[in-house]
Amino acid sequence: MKPRPLHALLGTLAGGIGALALMVVPRLTPEMQQRAWLATLTIGMFVTACGWLVASRRLRAKLTPVAQLAEVLEHVDAYVYLKDAQGRHLFANEAMRSLLHASMEDVVGQGDEQFFQPDSVAKLRHNDDLVLREGRTLRIDEAQLQLLNGHTFTTMTIKLPLRNAAGDIHALCGISTDITARQQAEEQLRIAAIAFECQDGIMVIDKNRHILRVNQAFSQITGYSEAEVLGTSPSMLQSNQQPTRFYEDIWAETEQMGGKWQGTVWQQRKDGSIYLARVSLTAVKDARNSTSHWVGIFSNASESQLQEHQRLRNESAHREILVREVHHRIKNNLQGIMGILRQYAQQHPETAVPIHQAIGQVQSIAVIHGLQGRSVMSTVRLCELTSAIGDEIRQLWHTPVTVDIPQPWNPCIVAEKEAVPIALVINELVLNAVKHGGKNADGVHIRLRKGPRPDVVQVHIVNAGQVLPPADHGSSHHSGLQLIAALMPRQGARIRREQSGDQVHTLLELEPPIIRLEQEDPTCPETT
Repeated sequence: MKPRPLHALLGTLAGGIGALALMVVPRLTPEMQQRAWLATLTIGMFVTACGWLVASRRLRAKLTPVAQLAEVLEHVDAYVYLKDAQGRHLFANEAMRSLLHASMEDVVGQGDEQFFQPDSVAKLRHNDDLVLREGRTLRIDEAQLQLLNGHTFTTMTIKLPLRNAAGDIHALCGISTDITARQQAEEQLRIAAIAFECQDGIMVIDKNRHILRVNQAFSQITGYSEAEVLGTSPSMLQSNQQPTRFYEDIWAETEQMGGKWQGTVWQQRKDGSIYLARVSLTAVKDARNSTSHWVGIFSNASESQLQEHQRLRNESAHREILVREVHHRIKNNLQGIMGILRQYAQQHPETAVPIHQAIGQVQSIAVIHGLQGRSVMSTVRLCELTSAIGDEIRQLWHTPVTVDIPQPWNPCIVAEKEAVPIALVINELVLNAVKHGGKNADGVHIRLRKGPRPDVVQVHIVNAGQVLPPADHGSSHHSGLQLIAALMPRQGARIRREQSGDQVHTLLELEPPIIRLEQEDPTCPETT
C-alpha cells in the first residue's frame, strides 16, 4: 500500500482540529470563544493552504510542509502534542513546553512520568490506551492533573488516533485547553448562589439605589415578593420609627467609611408591622474604583433581641438565687460565731465589754448579709440597715435605742461595695453613743432625715454626755474612732460631732456615690 500523500494527512489533521473546535468552543467563556474560533480558523486555513501548496507539483520541492505545520501548531493557544504507540512524546508545541518547563529536546522521546505525578500519569495513560489500542477518539475533561512541581490544572481534551499508510495506529494527537480558571469561576458562582439563599435577607442594588435582585429570605422577612420590589428603592422598607434624614445619613456615612456600614434599623414589613433589623451595607467597586452596585444584608434582630433579654433574665434570676443563698449562709455562720462569743463572755465576765463590742461588729456585718439575702436584688437600704443595727445594739447592750424614720420615706440604696464599711461605721457610732452616756441615761436616739437633696440622707445620733477632747479619749473610745476613720469612704460620707446642752449630737451625712435613691417600691420600716 502506498503511503498517504502529505496533503491528505494535513486534511485529516484539519478535520481533527475542526472537530475539537466544535466540542470545546461552546463550553468556553465569550472572550475565550472568540480567541478559540480565531485560532481554529487560522489553523484550518493554514492547513488547507499547505495541502493545496503540497498538491502543486511546481512548489512541492520548495516547501517543507511539516515545518510549516509545526510553525502553526507552535503558536496555537492550546497544548498540542503527539505521542507514539508507547506513549513517548514525538512533538510538543510552545504552550505545552511552557507548561512542562522543558525544551523540545527534553520532551521528545520522554513519557508522561518525566513530567507528571504518578496519579496523573495513570489518568493520562488510561485515556491514551483507549485511543492507541481501541482507535477511539476521546473528548474528555482531564481533571486535576498535577505536574512534578506541584502545579495542578484541568484540561478539556480531544485525543484522536493517527494511522499509517497501512491503516494501523502508530501515534496519537492530543489537543488540550486549560479550563482551570473557568472551573474556578463556575465554582465561585455555585458558592455565591448557595450563599445568596442564606437565612439573612439580601438585596442587590444598583448605583442609583434601585433594587436589582433579592433572595428568598428577603421575601420571608419583609413579606414582599421579588417581583414587587424589583426596580424600587430600598426606602420602601423605611418605618416611621426614624426620621427620613436618618436613612440619608446612612448612605452618606457608608460613603465616608469606604463603602461599608452596619447597624440596627427599624424597618416596616408589607403588612405594616415594625421589626428591628440588623443591617450591613457594602459597596461593590468597578475597575475604576467607582461604586457600581450595593449589597444590603439584613436579619430580623427582634427575635434574637427577645431571646437575649430572656437569657439575661434567666441568668439574673439564677444569680439572685445563688447570691441570696450565699448571703443566708454567711449570716448563719456569723450568728454561730456570735453565739460562741456570747458563751465566752458569760464564762469570763471580765471580757464582756470587749466581747460585746466584737459581737456588735460581727452583728453589723451579719445584718448586711441578712438584708441582702432577703432582697430580690441583693440591695441594702440605709433605713433598714440603721433600724437593724439599732435593734441589735439595744438587745445586746440592754439600752433603749430608738430609730425615727418619717413617713412616707423614699429609701436610699447603699452601694454594694460600701455596705459593710457603712454598717460598721453606723455600728461604731451608735455603740459609742451607748457606752459614753446613752446607757446611763434615757438611751440613744437615731433620726433619719433628708439632706439638701432627696439623694442625701443625714443620720442623727443623739445621746446624753459630753464631747471629749482627744486627750481624754479612753483606749476603747480611741480604737472605735480609729476604726471609723479607717472605714469612712473618701467621698460621699462626712461625720460631724457637736455638743448641745447636755447632749452629744453626731451627724453622719451620706450622698452619692455611697448611696442612691431607690426607684421602685419606696417603703421602709416605720419608727422603732
